[in-house]
Amino acid sequence: VYSNRGNVLMKMKKYDLAIRDYNKAIEIDPGYAKGYSNRGVVYNNIGKFDLAIQDYTKAIELDKWSGKAYNNRGFAHENMGKYKEALEDYTRAIELEPEMAEAYVNRGRLYLQKGDYKKVIDDSNKALGLDPSLAEAYFNRGTARLASGNLDGAIEDFGKGERLNLKAVALYINRGLAY
Repeated sequence: VYSNRGNVLMKMKKYDLAIRDYNKAIEIDPGYAKGYSNRGVVYNNIGKFDLAIQDYTKAIELDKWSGKAYNNRGFAHENMGKYKEALEDYTRAIELEPEMAEAYVNRGRLYLQKGDYKKVIDDSNKALGLDPSLAEAYFNRGTARLASGNLDGAIEDFGKGERLNLKAVALYINRGLAY
């Protein structure tokens, strides 16, 4: 009950109340991995990445098969500038749940920062094969194509991405660079 209400409160962006409910769920059942994982999401949302990492790590200790917990911990690591750890977590998430498109997008974003454009394109292709509505995957792949000199491919990706997410200013800017 507390965890479910915490989920609703989190969606309502009532983060303090959501944390309180997740704390209560964990107090009732200290072995409830999802309680830690959900509280970690709240900590991610409010920028408390160190606390998010602690919660995801505990969730993983309790359920080592949770690709979502690895993916989310990777996001927290990435936001703290711990790119090696983030890459390891995204890769582990993919190993555990190869159908998790979000993990490919996240790992592709790290490869983009490293300038490994082939891997960006590979991960973006995989993500889009799983979920063609991911604007960030088009952005990542388009940026990698632009950097690799594939201007037509970049324009196509940025166009698809902007149709999915009209608020993504970077897609417009990068499409303009490709022209």
